[in-house]
Amino acid sequence: MGLSGVLSTALSGLQTTEKALELVARNVANADTPGYTRKSLVRESLLTNGQSSGVKEASITRELDALLQRESRLANSALANSSILESFLSRLDQMFGVPGSDFAVDAVYNQFTASLTELSATPDSTILQQTVLRDAQALTQMLNQASSDIQDMRAQADNALSSIVNEMNDALGQIERVNAQIISLSSAGTLPVDLLDERDRQVDRLANLMDIRMIPRENGSISIFTESGTSLFDGTATTFQFDGRGTITPDTLYSTDPAQRGVGTIVATSQNGFSFDLLQDGIIRSGEIAAYTALRDDVLVEAQAQLDEFASALALTLSSINTAGTAATSGASAGFEADISTMIAGDRISVDVFDTGSGNTQTYTFIRVDDPSQLPLSANVTTNPNDLVFGIDFSGGLAGAVAAMDAAIGPNVSMTLSGSNLVVLDDGVPNLTDISSLNVRTTATSLTDQGLALPFFTDISGVGLPYSDSLDNGPQKRGFAGRIVVSAALLADPAGLVVSSTSPPTGSGDPARVLYLVDRLTASTSEFSAAGSIGSANTPFEGTPGSYLQRVINFQAAQASDAARANESREIVATSLNERISSENGVSLDQELSNLLVLQNAYAANARIMQAVDEIIQTLMQI
Repeated sequence: MGLSGVLSTALSGLQTTEKALELVARNVANADTPGYTRKSLVRESLLTNGQSSGVKEASITRELDALLQRESRLANSALANSSILESFLSRLDQMFGVPGSDFAVDAVYNQFTASLTELSATPDSTILQQTVLRDAQALTQMLNQASSDIQDMRAQADNALSSIVNEMNDALGQIERVNAQIISLSSAGTLPVDLLDERDRQVDRLANLMDIRMIPRENGSISIFTESGTSLFDGTATTFQFDGRGTITPDTLYSTDPAQRGVGTIVATSQNGFSFDLLQDGIIRSGEIAAYTALRDDVLVEAQAQLDEFASALALTLSSINTAGTAATSGASAGFEADISTMIAGDRISVDVFDTGSGNTQTYTFIRVDDPSQLPLSANVTTNPNDLVFGIDFSGGLAGAVAAMDAAIGPNVSMTLSGSNLVVLDDGVPNLTDISSLNVRTTATSLTDQGLALPFFTDISGVGLPYSDSLDNGPQKRGFAGRIVVSAALLADPAGLVVSSTSPPTGSGDPARVLYLVDRLTASTSEFSAAGSIGSANTPFEGTPGSYLQRVINFQAAQASDAARANESREIVATSLNERISSENGVSLDQELSNLLVLQNAYAANARIMQAVDEIIQTLMQI
């Protein structure tokens, strides 16, 4: 090899060791830098005429476990999702309160029923009458505030989705920029490891927002998809816009139909100009976007529905007048009749028809709906999963309404009008049908002369608007918890709690009405809609308003507890994976210092060889 060869070999060792020392310095300096992966120098022998003539740098590599990185991203996405859900559900649980505590909704309700019970013993006590109304107002104010809080939380989720769009666009824009640089440098034969780290950091940002899958491509490029397969980046970033719709109310709900949608959505526009709604079911399954979407469009909507169902039951329990039909005949036909002249929008008629051939009974429910835009009605507007539901327009008069009911019920039953009475008869001699029952539910609209029922709670959206669960102009029940108030007429005349009749006049000490109200609240049961996930469509929950409220509070407590456990579990998984990544892909100072000692010795040894060659050359020059 000769002295020149020795000198050249030692010099290559010095140069390669210098680059390795530079990497050690970079690793140590970035030991705590998020997303930085440890870099290593790959060496290979420098060959001349088939023989090693030194060493050279082959490449710089990242210490990266791609599978571990993917698992960590999915775990972090799941943790971002669960931590948001846990936070909001905890707030929701606190809003309903600990069952039985002084500030829980059920405690305020129980105080109201207790005041009514106390009044029943001395109904002429003006102080107790005022106490009942004060406790009723405390209950309605709590429901109003709870409804407002739920809509505020929905607005916060909506605003968070709007902010996320900016972060998504920024992350994808950074990925597009860095990806182009990586492709350019990789094509020139250089592996830009630090740019790969930077791109991974941006992908990690995106992974916290949604569940994603990254696929490597040629020349160091990548493609990014959601786990459901929707493309987010393939050389060019998909762009996103938040299509906001303004104020959030119980009536503003999500829909895939832009004309029906009342809340904002994320509109994605791909590189070929194709646009789609990113919040459609199934596209985003985890991450912050999925959490805020679930809260705004499902979890909090469900909580509002539970409050509304309770408020609705509270009002209807005290104001509903249920009238069973009296026997009626016409020739060989038999059935029932009942007065329908006082029906208002939302009031309903129920007819049970027995089919003598099959032995089955079919229930027909007719609901007064004067708003044609709400027709036809869906079957789920009632709690009975087996009835046939028809919306009937009464605005043209009783005769037209009864004719519409007669057409709807079919040929073997007749429905006619006699004065203000609806008459429902079977088919007579053919004996194909029998009328099992007729029931008319109307709503008390006055404090007196409509029996013991009264409009104790009304809808603040109208001046003393009675609550009848009307469907005109949209369901009256939706958002009712935010609008329920104690009747202004009752507040002006507390004696209305006792006086139910003006002719003959009710005595001031008559307990009949108060006892009726207590019995309706504590003993009379009804079925509740499954819209709030209490019960189901096929087996609706049946109970008093108080028992339903208790189920709601327990439901919210269980949801919050489940969310806390899920978040804790996901935090353990994500922390474990992140620690593994830090251990396997990150910088270990102990390892770098150990490498430093090796490199120092190698550098000194190569330098000593060069010094020895220099000394030999100097000796030769002196001969």
